[in-house]
Amino acid sequence: MTGPHLHTLEGVVKVTPLKLQFDRSAGSFYGEFLWKNSWEGQWHRHRYSICSEPMCWSQIGDACGYTSAFMGHRILYKEVECVGMGTNNCRIIGRSVEEWDDATDYAQFLSGESIAEQLIDLQTQVVQLRSAINEKEKQPSDIVGTSPAFLAAYELLLQVVKSQITVLLLGETGVGKEVFARSLHEMGSRRNGPFIAINCAAIPHDLVEAELFGVEKGAYTGALTSRLGCLHENEAIQ
Repeated sequence: MTGPHLHTLEGVVKVTPLKLQFDRSAGSFYGEFLWKNSWEGQWHRHRYSICSEPMCWSQIGDACGYTSAFMGHRILYKEVECVGMGTNNCRIIGRSVEEWDDATDYAQFLSGESIAEQLIDLQTQVVQLRSAINEKEKQPSDIVGTSPAFLAAYELLLQVVKSQITVLLLGETGVGKEVFARSLHEMGSRRNGPFIAINCAAIPHDLVEAELFGVEKGAYTGALTSRLGCLHENEAIQ
């Protein structure tokens, strides 16, 4: 009787037992209670007028949860009379969920899932979403990627931004090596200098070194004058 007394002391509804039979060892339970001055039912009736179905859902939930915990298995209460339906008082009947013919219709309300566990799961999802948003915010506007492989490669890029280490980007044609290289340049300490993209495959093998690093007069046949290479020219500009 502690549950009904608590319900009354809370000021939610005055509970009067009409019939109560239970055997915890056998798992049998039958309870019938009269609810007077149901705050939930009266307020719903005042706000929405008389309805065709019971209204005291939170009070029913309290009763189901308390008795189920006490008995050690699921007890389902139904509100068979409700002031929200036009009666003077509310009346509820509770018994083991298996004894109700339409118990499956109420299965969703009797889920054993912990609210705390659901909140923790939602909190974890929020943290993951915020992390994903932050990662996207770090990416320049011309870079778009969410796959694990892409994010891993981009994380490596971020690790070398503040260093002077030489970076070699490998990958098939079209995967975005030059895009990554430009992003590295724009985020690095040399971002105020020029970014020079050179297609080495288009330069004859014997001339690659001269094109990149320059050549001194007479270094080879045809080198009539000294000239700076692409790299040295831009170092001079900086």
